[in-house]
Amino acid sequence: MNKLTYKTTLGSSVIDPWETQFAFFWYNDQEIFHDTERDLEFKAEQLANGGVNHVITFSCTHFRWSFRDYWSLLNETLEKVVRACHKHGILVTEHHSSELSYFLGNDADLAYLKDILRVRQSSIESWPDLIKSAQGDPVLIDDIRRSEMIQIDGAVGGFRPNSYHASSMCFNNPHFRRAYFKYLESVYDTGVDGIMTDDVQWIGADPYDNACTCQYCRNLFAENTGLELPDNGQPWVRFMANPKNPLFLAWLDFRFRSIENFHVAVKDHYEGMGLRLLRPNYCSSVLNRNPSAYALDTLPELDWVFQESCYSTIIRYSWPAWAVEQAHRHALGRVRDIPPMVMFYPDRPDTTLFCWASAMSWGAKYLGTDEGNTGNETEARLRQFEYKNRRLLQNPKKIARLAFFDSKRNRELYYNYEDSTDVWTTSWIQACLLNNIPFDLLLADEIDSAASFDLIVLPDVAVLSDGEIVAFREFASNGGTVIWGGKSGSLGYNGNDRSENALSSLLGLQDIWSDAENRTVPMDQGRIVFLTSDSIKAPPLRGINQMRFDADAKVKKTKYESFSTGHRKQLKELAGFIASFIPGDKILSAAGLPEDVLATIFSSRDDSALVVHLLNASNTLENLTEEGVNHEDQIPYSPFSEKIIDIEIRLPEQFASRRLANVLAHDPNRPCPMPLDAARDFVLSRVTVKFNLDCLKEYTVIELVFE
Repeated sequence: MNKLTYKTTLGSSVIDPWETQFAFFWYNDQEIFHDTERDLEFKAEQLANGGVNHVITFSCTHFRWSFRDYWSLLNETLEKVVRACHKHGILVTEHHSSELSYFLGNDADLAYLKDILRVRQSSIESWPDLIKSAQGDPVLIDDIRRSEMIQIDGAVGGFRPNSYHASSMCFNNPHFRRAYFKYLESVYDTGVDGIMTDDVQWIGADPYDNACTCQYCRNLFAENTGLELPDNGQPWVRFMANPKNPLFLAWLDFRFRSIENFHVAVKDHYEGMGLRLLRPNYCSSVLNRNPSAYALDTLPELDWVFQESCYSTIIRYSWPAWAVEQAHRHALGRVRDIPPMVMFYPDRPDTTLFCWASAMSWGAKYLGTDEGNTGNETEARLRQFEYKNRRLLQNPKKIARLAFFDSKRNRELYYNYEDSTDVWTTSWIQACLLNNIPFDLLLADEIDSAASFDLIVLPDVAVLSDGEIVAFREFASNGGTVIWGGKSGSLGYNGNDRSENALSSLLGLQDIWSDAENRTVPMDQGRIVFLTSDSIKAPPLRGINQMRFDADAKVKKTKYESFSTGHRKQLKELAGFIASFIPGDKILSAAGLPEDVLATIFSSRDDSALVVHLLNASNTLENLTEEGVNHEDQIPYSPFSEKIIDIEIRLPEQFASRRLANVLAHDPNRPCPMPLDAARDFVLSRVTVKFNLDCLKEYTVIELVFE
């Protein structure tokens, strides 16, 4: 990876993105109203002592438009934070919501606002003008009021509060752009090194996100497409009910391109000021229908990409869902040549360790915050371990022979994505994850590298370009296996129907569809396996949500069914089905490894070692009470009895002819690595490592050093 040159008001600097250790720096009531510069410097010093060299700010004033009357005060605080951090060699990226402002229409809205502020170490009493702003229609710039800049819901022809009990700004509104860019200029003047404009998306009041139908959006849509959007109200409702309508598809495309255009405008704006701001950015879920048109994949400038494992999900029971999402961030990081990262909200030593170890085992950088608070001792200890073993943990390369194809375009335009592609992708990846089958995601932007895999799965990727279909045909013809799932390729790049004859022609076949569930068609040296949607044999594990902002969140319980024996069996059978299409020996196997001990494998960035991560997630998916679960449930870290198991690794090509020099086990609880016995088989190109299970407490990294 190339080092990154950036320029802020302090001048030009060069950094290595993988050498960056992030933390959040919260500026809440204490920091805004009470802390001296010396207090802020002490907090920065504590972070620096823990290895942190880049902070992203977070604040109780995150919904920045609600705090319009306090912008000067917040900038004064931010400037002090920047000075304190810079004194200790820490870069600062400012992070706030670019669009949201609180709405108070009823008691539930007020209760939500109070809970948000309480958890973020603040209160309504600290902000006398906040209630007036949330209940009224304040002037935000010149003589332009908020109501003239917010997103309009087409179903009602006006504003409807969204799930955040808030209103959202329209990014196509020129008044909003003028107001927001003027505010950003004041933020840049504080000396920040980066900017993270959060929530750049269409956030409507229902799952279909009817926003935005303001006159600016309507005019721009007509200018770009030559088409007219239907009137608000019932014409709009009927329009939304037909997702195959070419006009609807054009509107979807317009919304995505509008968001991308706004990000480009932000970039052009600060570059016009002679600045090159650092740009970390994130999204909680990408592998979904994405009705809000969040544009993570295509941000015009992105220096770190990360996933937010949401504050409301219970960490212990939700990790299988976040592991799937992180597969996308890893692939996107590879495509963009930037570090992938995963963000969690741990609030205790056990959850901090579990979240950090999960990130390491997924080949990602770690970012964590206890909502409202800055740093903790457990993280500082883990960061020291991470730095000591950075050669193994930084910028690793996935080792996998199987890839799932992910198409951003399919996510944008496929009407059945949520019920089909999403379910298919998630369940199949989780089957691999839970049964230690190495896998990867192949993004559309890297389809030229498909030949590095033996098996590519298309989990009902309906929207495919002609070029993508031809690329998969050539992959199969050259010896690969393609699992052609569901109605893959049945829609063109713009979401329009593609005939069976057209698809058959592109694949060089006589016919495509068949009543058979599993039909294998030879393709020169390889094959295409056509599967129907009925081939999804197991439901996916989803995140378990419980609102943590509630005052009684520590005692509330959420109903949760344990990961049953039957469900586990379904995923195990599915894993066997997937593996049956991969030729030769498994890359990684460990007979006797307990259930939910996750094993992942990477090559170190310099190809000096193979790296196997063992994460003890055993019993995390079990619920032993009838009352339900909540955020207070501990990570069990179930102990294992003394038992020697064989971890077998089929060597990738770059290691096949090299001599094994050493095998070491690294554990954050041990000051020194532990040597392991291992046998190298040159004939089978395989290494067998002896590992004692009672050595696995929480997390272990096994390093296979090659000459």
